[in-house]
Amino acid sequence: MAQYVPWYFKRSCPIFCWPCVPVYTGIWPGRKFLLILGAVLFAIGLMMLLGLLLICVAVECSAVASPLLIFAFLLIVLGILFFHCGWAAHLLDYGGKVPDE
Repeated sequence: MAQYVPWYFKRSCPIFCWPCVPVYTGIWPGRKFLLILGAVLFAIGLMMLLGLLLICVAVECSAVASPLLIFAFLLIVLGILFFHCGWAAHLLDYGGKVPDE
């Protein structure tokens, strides 16, 4: 009987990731940059969100907080998306190329 091996040990993506493989292939050359950019965007968005929380507790600032809050959430979502794409392309590393079988 065959032993179960998780997909990340086989270095091939699971079946539900196959629609995303063209995206991962497209970002393959810049995967490290995208990974770092995603982490930086997420950190900036999180710090902005926490800063708004601290400032708005001390001072009434709803006119300034509204657009900055949306911008902070946008940075967090983009950071997570970029980090995911960069990390997934890194996981698909198979001898310097993306597996296509």
